[in-house]
Amino acid sequence: MTTSNFIKGHKIPSNYNIKKNDIILGLSCYLHDSSACFLKDGQIIYASQEERHTRIKNDNSFPFLSILNGLDYLKIDKNKILNSLKPTEKKKIKNRILKDLSFINIKSTSIQFLDHHYSHAAAGYFSSNFNEALIFSFDGMGESISTSVFHGTGNQIHNIKKIHRPNSIGLLYSAFTYFLGFDVNSGEYKMMGLSPYGKNIYEEEIFNELIKLFDDGSFEINKKYFNFLNDKVIITNELEKFFSIKKRDNKDKILEIHCDIAASIQSVVEKIIFKIIAYETNLHQVDNIVLAGGVALNCVLNGKIEKKFKKNLHIFPSPGDSGNSFGCAAYATFSSSDFKDHKRNKIQDVFLGTEYVNNYSSLVSLANIFNLNYKKFDNYDDIVELLIKNKIIGFFSGRSEFGPRSLGNRSIIADPRNTEAQKKINLKVKFRESFRPFAPIVLEEFSEEYFESCKSSPFMQKTYFLKKEKLLNNDNLKINNIFEKINQLRSIVPAITHIDNSARVQTVSDKNTPIHKLLSKFYKVTDCPMLVNTSFNVNNEPIVETPFDALKTFINTNIDYLVIDNVLYSKEKNVSKS
Repeated sequence: MTTSNFIKGHKIPSNYNIKKNDIILGLSCYLHDSSACFLKDGQIIYASQEERHTRIKNDNSFPFLSILNGLDYLKIDKNKILNSLKPTEKKKIKNRILKDLSFINIKSTSIQFLDHHYSHAAAGYFSSNFNEALIFSFDGMGESISTSVFHGTGNQIHNIKKIHRPNSIGLLYSAFTYFLGFDVNSGEYKMMGLSPYGKNIYEEEIFNELIKLFDDGSFEINKKYFNFLNDKVIITNELEKFFSIKKRDNKDKILEIHCDIAASIQSVVEKIIFKIIAYETNLHQVDNIVLAGGVALNCVLNGKIEKKFKKNLHIFPSPGDSGNSFGCAAYATFSSSDFKDHKRNKIQDVFLGTEYVNNYSSLVSLANIFNLNYKKFDNYDDIVELLIKNKIIGFFSGRSEFGPRSLGNRSIIADPRNTEAQKKINLKVKFRESFRPFAPIVLEEFSEEYFESCKSSPFMQKTYFLKKEKLLNNDNLKINNIFEKINQLRSIVPAITHIDNSARVQTVSDKNTPIHKLLSKFYKVTDCPMLVNTSFNVNNEPIVETPFDALKTFINTNIDYLVIDNVLYSKEKNVSKS
């Protein structure tokens, strides 16, 4: 078993002895987004975040339930799971893990640790099919490191650059997230979504006073304004003085200056990362780039990197801390002699959790428990008809997704042509800020027809701009209030078009998946090859995991209908039972 954790100064192990058909358990825990991942021959056979099972957002506890669900789903004897690995000398953390793992018959010699950024880098590189790449790990903090650059060749990765705390891109972005009234470690994407509403007017001042950027992309943060070692307050009063505003409370109205600050820090972070990537790619002349670490969840940044550098870009679908359970297990596997020349395949999907196989009678029982109407269906005709009528639908099928995105198995879907969909889902379903954009899920063969330079984007990791012919002419429409712009019609698919005409695109190509079948039927009827896709949860809750979770969320929100496998649930009286 390998585990990723924050252990200062730990030596990178190199003497793994993993054999073909061994099953390796990777763990990431005790910080945030705990997870467990089971690997066999370098391939993920099960992976899940603990939050999905405990229903605690960003749960940092030991992933008991993820492990137990994995063992149950894979039908693995808990006493025959782990390959023996050399122990670590870090006794305090090791003993804690041994205690937490007492329900498995595990020996002390089966536990090994891997440094945080090595885990990030390994998750990115070993989920690609690259034979050589530069790997950039941009994070908050791991041990004493905030940013690392690695060179991957064959099935090995080597660290070639480190930037130490307190100089951290991730913590800088989180500090501004906190300053603008959003939660650290979960609200960063809110600030990213807010940034297009503002103007980049503070970038020069930030570079002059808050952060110094050097030619090689390294940087130095002015500690006068930040307190990254404080778990609760990571900024100082000087930052409020710098912008002449108080820290925003999360219930306070969002003002134009908040939007401008969001736009400015988004641009600053982009400039820093562009500098690092440009310097290293020029120095090493490598055609492939891997992004890793929590900052790689910034879809706006990722899209710009792909466009700017014109390199082959790969990002593990869960590049933050939850993905480290895969990263440490993958590093152990590919560092072993039996796998040093093993051919790797690029990860194809993230449907890696539990599939809750339900027979019809169990789904009927759930309907009766919640006093819902229901009916069985054989095709998606009725679902398409409901979508065309502007109904919001919860869609639940197959194995749960691993990582932070709902990609069609635990999704809330709607017609992207519906002018009211964004407002309704934000305010009446998700109970969250009205400015938050929604992503399109689109049949891959039509992605380039709608979005510039978008050929394939299966994991919703990058933003793309809608093509001009899909936009509406609003040149004569004058709107002064920022948030009145939210309801402005900008394209023929307004529900997925952000204020800057961008969208965080997910493409679907696997014809055997239920979501592909639904998309195909919707396209056949409407000539529109996409749907709105947002995560099946409410604000500040994890994505639903089980049918029970889905039904509970359904009855507690204004979702109109719910699909679980081949059963349609309704709160209305006129849906017949069959």
